[in-house]
Amino acid sequence: MKNITTILRNNITAKIVLAVVILISATLGLQAQTNPTAQSLPYTQNFGTSTFTSMPTGMAAWTVNSSPIGTQSNAESSTDNGNATVTAATSAQTTGDVYGYSASSNGMAYIQTSSNTTNGTNQIVAAVVTTGNTNILVSYDVTMIQAQARTIGVELQYRVGTSGSWTTVSGTTYSHNDTTRSAGAVDHYTNISIPSGANNQSDVQFRWITWRANTSGNSCGISIDNISITGTSASSLIYRSVQNGKWSQLATWQTSTDSSTWAASTTIPDYHSKTITIQSGDTVTIDSSTTIDQTIVNGTLIYGNYTGSTITINNGPATDLIINGTYEDIGPNSNTWSTGATWSMGSNGTLLRTQGTSSDDWRDAYQGGISNIPSTSYWILWKNSSSTPFMSSTSAMYYPNLILKNTYTSTYNAVGNSGFEGSSDYPRIKGSLDVGGTGTNSVLFTDTNTDATPVPVSGKITVRSGSELRIAGTGIAAQADVEVDGILQYGTSNGRTLTFDGSVGQNLEGTGTINTYNLTVNEGATTDTVYMLQTTTVANNLTISEGALECQKQLEGNTSGTMSMSSGTSLLLGIHASTMDVLFPNKFTSAHTSLNSASSVAYQANANQTISDTATFGNLVLSTGSSSTTKKLEGATTVDGNLTINTNTTLDCQTYQLSGTSTGTFTMAASSFLLLGTTASSTNVSFPSNFSGPHTTLNVTSTVTYQANTTSQNISVTPTYGNLIVSSGSSLAKTLSGTPLAIAGNLTVSSPVTLNGSSNTINLTGNATIGGTLSFSSGALNIAGNFTDNGVFTYGTSTVTFDGSSGQTIGGSASTTFYNLTITGGSSETVSLGDNQTVTHTLSIASGTLDATTSNYNLTVGGNFSNSGGTFNPRANTVYMNSSSSQTLGGTSIIALNKLVIGPHGTTTLGGNITTTSDITIDSTATLTASTHQITTAGNFIADGTFNAGAGLVYFDNNGHQCVSGPSTSSTVSFYNITISGLTTVGTTCNIDITGTIIIVPGGRMDCSCP
Repeated sequence: MKNITTILRNNITAKIVLAVVILISATLGLQAQTNPTAQSLPYTQNFGTSTFTSMPTGMAAWTVNSSPIGTQSNAESSTDNGNATVTAATSAQTTGDVYGYSASSNGMAYIQTSSNTTNGTNQIVAAVVTTGNTNILVSYDVTMIQAQARTIGVELQYRVGTSGSWTTVSGTTYSHNDTTRSAGAVDHYTNISIPSGANNQSDVQFRWITWRANTSGNSCGISIDNISITGTSASSLIYRSVQNGKWSQLATWQTSTDSSTWAASTTIPDYHSKTITIQSGDTVTIDSSTTIDQTIVNGTLIYGNYTGSTITINNGPATDLIINGTYEDIGPNSNTWSTGATWSMGSNGTLLRTQGTSSDDWRDAYQGGISNIPSTSYWILWKNSSSTPFMSSTSAMYYPNLILKNTYTSTYNAVGNSGFEGSSDYPRIKGSLDVGGTGTNSVLFTDTNTDATPVPVSGKITVRSGSELRIAGTGIAAQADVEVDGILQYGTSNGRTLTFDGSVGQNLEGTGTINTYNLTVNEGATTDTVYMLQTTTVANNLTISEGALECQKQLEGNTSGTMSMSSGTSLLLGIHASTMDVLFPNKFTSAHTSLNSASSVAYQANANQTISDTATFGNLVLSTGSSSTTKKLEGATTVDGNLTINTNTTLDCQTYQLSGTSTGTFTMAASSFLLLGTTASSTNVSFPSNFSGPHTTLNVTSTVTYQANTTSQNISVTPTYGNLIVSSGSSLAKTLSGTPLAIAGNLTVSSPVTLNGSSNTINLTGNATIGGTLSFSSGALNIAGNFTDNGVFTYGTSTVTFDGSSGQTIGGSASTTFYNLTITGGSSETVSLGDNQTVTHTLSIASGTLDATTSNYNLTVGGNFSNSGGTFNPRANTVYMNSSSSQTLGGTSIIALNKLVIGPHGTTTLGGNITTTSDITIDSTATLTASTHQITTAGNFIADGTFNAGAGLVYFDNNGHQCVSGPSTSSTVSFYNITISGLTTVGTTCNIDITGTIIIVPGGRMDCSCP
């Protein structure tokens, strides 16, 4: 039973296999014709002059199914059956077939119809290549060879490729018999237009179908001759878009051959076209695979995301793709670039990419090299799907303006081949970098490129809110502004340096978070500045190697990082227009901070600031804005370069010493202030040490205040001070460090301190105000301003010289006593007394005027009183020559007095001529010696003591009554010479002895009594 079943199964299988074989064989039989090899255009065929037995190259002869075909419609839908035999013939035939016919040396392809079921209505076929051609035209001749009663039909069809249905060409129907055409009659079909479907194809077949009418009579035969197939080369056609649309739509295009006359296009442009232009304002979408060339995008060209589609850029005679507008590379596959194909961008062009397709191809195909891409054009990477656009990082990649944006639902993580990577080279951005762009979701852009050169960005770097730029490679070199409204962050390894190396001012700004690992300022010149407008954190090293860093917000450092400044660089803390206190970059330790001696740190906020003691400064500059501000030391501070305190700025050293160098300069501008020590602390703070006198310049309106509460605080004589204030918190003395002490402004000694001048000299151009004590053991005070004593002046054996060039006063709430007082100002100088004045030793008027003022302050002189070229204006005062020893009164210039009192002790000897407008009184224990000098008086001569006339002259010149008296009526006053002026009467109450001459000018007289 099992064997029978097996046999049956095998037989059935065999029959099935046999049936399949028969079916396949039948099918192969239906498709057994030979497809002619397609020929290039233009194609012509006139079949020569002789008979032939095979069709020429590019042509074939076929049989058809259901032969003979009796109607036109059946012929149009007929299917090919196989190759027809080509038989040579020189005369008309009756057997159906294809003949290589020749008559009168004219070859033709001759089809004879018949009732034969194989060759009754054969066909002739030609094949051409229309690639790069449009406007296909076909011409041919139909000649009646065998004219009979049964009508023969002929018609032209075409198809694209070697299979599929055929399309009948309008206007090619031939239907005749012997009544309408005689043998030898020729019909000419000229420039028959073929539909656009035949344009630009690698293989287009044309067939001449035949049919044999279902009527009675013998069959006709015709020949096909003088075939011509031409096209218009696409390379001569200029295309332009005229509307938004798809590439494959005819309505999208117009064509021209001269760029002047345009017409609606009958063909779709491709790489054979002369040029293809997407006009400004038009958007054209490539919706299927195509090859383009000589394409200029002034509007928008989109390689659409159509599954399976590809776009190929062919290598033509010039730049193959020019983007002046926008090219959106959003298709599913990488653009295919033929060998040598190139593209370029206009100055405002945009390349927009959304897919993870090749970026390197774009890099490598740029005309003349990608380095020539315009810096003002745009390269946009847009994540709008799950795909992440690729980027190029090496092989000398250059970007124009680079924008990354995200409208997808998840974060655009631009890292790896979607960010900057690589190590053998680095990308360059000729324009700006925008992380986030106009997107609606976050972009995380990571630079992991580890080439030794940081990625340079010539334009502005922008990090949008919600997005992040992460520096995880060698770093980024910013050559323009950096604006962070999102996050600027660093990775976990590599250099990770943000470098500013522009040649103009740059901003580091924004409202976001700025965290850098290393921050380097390496500007093109020392005058170029990076303006830090947002709080910034540096996790490792801060390096200023060229240019300036202006911190308008706080910079946070790190205890493990380093801070360094090179020669000629600057760090500016705060700005004049802001009251924000900006500190020295904090957390950097002293051991990790190195500032070149020729670098500069400027505290310049319009606010009080604390000066860090972390660093040894190079140059230290203190300034402010419109307000007066104080900059305080927070510890002992060293300045290796120059120290500058600018206008309206106070440097408060508190209890810390500031040290300079002998080669550095110390400058105080107008209305600047330096406070040394505090009144509450006994810690000594000296004038900034080590600065030499020639290198110290203090403006005349600057002020230095010594205010430590200690006697150890000596007053430095190194500088020429502007204003000098000496103060303390308790009653103690401060001493000059040497001599002379030069003060170009004012000197103030505040209560309760004592300034001990000792034996030193103080040269004071301005005023002296004593609230405490100014003390000299000897020494000198040379003053060109006012002397105001509201405290104590201890004079010792010192000399006070008033040497101003204009008015000076001696005053104050205390009565001042001088040891030596000298008036030595210019001719316009007047020193005015502000109280009764005592000079215990010498009063000298060398030039200028000493004025008792209208208050008629008295003057007591304990030593010599001389005038060697100045003036004493006594007003109505009294001068007391009061010494227990010898004194001299007078000099090379007359001393004009009001009232003169000699005594009560000592001898006063005239050293020159004097005048008095009032009395001369010689105290009973005193002596006045005239020597050889003249006394001119308008008052009484009261000689209660001794008058030694010598060889002198007493001139009485009152023009009224004057009296000479002695200690008693019996006493004698001895004169040498006397002159009595006219109208003057001199009386006496004692004896007068004249040892010389008496002259009474006419009108004058002498009486023996006083009125």
